[in-house]
This record gives sequence, structure tokens and C-alpha cells, in this order.
Amino acid sequence: MSDSDCPYKCITDGPVEQRLSSKENKLILLNYLLSELQSARISASGASQLNNDTISVSTADMVC
Repeated sequence: MSDSDCPYKCITDGPVEQRLSSKENKLILLNYLLSELQSARISASGASQLNNDTISVSTADMVC
């Protein structure tokens, strides 16, 4: 994860076995991966704006 410039230290630092031990960290990882997928799809399609049917995930509560 650290190779992909993930901004969440709680899922990139420390022992691998403990990084996803909490439900919150699993949700943070899922949110990060979904946003990366969404970004890749937008880049691949050449779209410059988000459509109304894209997934919107709030990261306000996902701070490590």
C-alpha cells in the first residue's frame, strides 16, 4: 500500500497482521481502493467531469 501513495498511515504503517484488525481500517481501505478505481475509470474514459451516477463516499470520518 505504501507504494501506491496511500495517505492513510493506519493501513500502511506497522505490522501487516494488525493493519486491518479493526472495522474502521477495513472501511478506510475499501474507501481508498474504490476512489482509486473510480479515478482510473475516469482517466481511462477521458472524462473531465464526474457524472451524477458516480459513487460518493465521505471520508470525513475516516481519519487515522
